Amino acid sequence: MVTEIKEKLSVLGLMPPSSLAESCRPITVFTFLMIKILAQHVLEQLKGKTLKRACLTEEKLQDQIEQRTFAMKNKRFEVSDGIRMYLASLGISLMEEPTGTIWRPCEPEWPEESGSVTNDGASGSSQARPEESGSITSDSLAETLDEAQMLP
Repeated sequence: MVTEIKEKLSVLGLMPPSSLAESCRPITVFTFLMIKILAQHVLEQLKGKTLKRACLTEEKLQDQIEQRTFAMKNKRFEVSDGIRMYLASLGISLMEEPTGTIWRPCEPEWPEESGSVTNDGASGSSQARPEESGSITSDSLAETLDEAQMLP
């Protein structure tokens, strides 16, 4: 089995040359756990910075996720898609897992059908995608979120 895994890693270009592989010591359980803890710590720091940049708290984000879940259960896909797009524009990516929806920091995404996100439609510093036209204002996003809050 080990040989089979090494062959597959080699095909993918992930196996170091044999002389290097022989000189590498296997990773210890302690080292693995330390790497895992460090990765979790870095993810938590990134999440904190993402929430700060988005001017959200963890509680407000969880409320948005719950509203989106409720909208999906009620087949209000335009509302759930609007919430997902809004959060993506803030740099928050939602992922569905068997245990529920989780979020991860990401680069802010622009909606496919629009070119910019502006504050209340006012002119000023908008970040437009040059290949597309149109805009989404924070008012229209707020209306979508307000609609989600009115769901029974």
